[in-house]
Amino acid sequence: MSIYHSGFSDSVEAFVNSRKISGAWNETVFGLNIRIFDHYCARNYPTETLRQEMVDIWCAKRETENVNSCYTRTLVIRLFIEYLHRHGQTDVLPPPALKQNKKRRIPHAFSQEEPERFFHECDSIIPCKGRMAYASDIKKDNVPRILSAPLQQWNPYNRGTALDAPQC
Repeated sequence: MSIYHSGFSDSVEAFVNSRKISGAWNETVFGLNIRIFDHYCARNYPTETLRQEMVDIWCAKRETENVNSCYTRTLVIRLFIEYLHRHGQTDVLPPPALKQNKKRRIPHAFSQEEPERFFHECDSIIPCKGRMAYASDIKKDNVPRILSAPLQQWNPYNRGTALDAPQC
């Protein structure tokens, strides 16, 4: 049973399959957005084929989103319409691609006092583990798990994880 319900669900399914076969499919972004678009069309335009009005309304930038979010949300719709054009299945025009804001990121230069304050706080809360997390360049998502885990004996012959580090 198909997860697509619009009047053009067969075309959506063929598009998704072709992208998956070519290795150009991201389920997290593309899959979610094409399903939401398909359900929007099924709810508001039951049994109708793809029309310009559907695309224009759904792809319009929303008040609650920034340009980058709108670009990401509508990218799969542009790709879908381009797919339909290549196969001669539609005259609908793809929505214009909004220009993404590409912010130049400037790294933060720590003053001499900032790392000292950071390590002082780490040492007062959980001695040694904060320094290990910082010095090991551990991903920020893993730090809470590591900081809450007990330190284990370190084996110099084992290339274990940060959890295998010596106790302080």
